[in-house]
Amino acid sequence: MHTQKQNHSNLSSLIGAEGQQEPVEQIDLVPTLSLLLGLPIPQNSLGRGITPLLEHSLSMRDLLRALQLNCHQLSLVLQENVEAPRTGTYT
Repeated sequence: MHTQKQNHSNLSSLIGAEGQQEPVEQIDLVPTLSLLLGLPIPQNSLGRGITPLLEHSLSMRDLLRALQLNCHQLSLVLQENVEAPRTGTYT
């Protein structure tokens, strides 16, 4: 049985670049996998692509496009959640 700390450590070591470990949030896994597989990021995902992993897997052009798609998706979630309280409509 793994503890949360052990899982976090294992995940960090997978992403670390040049021997440096960077913390990775679980929320970032879905957008990263979606971008790597060429799938749409789920509509209500709040995570961001894990840049070091994307850098090693995508060309510069594809990396920029992936980051653009991630930013666009996050801006849509933000707009929905900012507009909903004003209008009283939720999706």
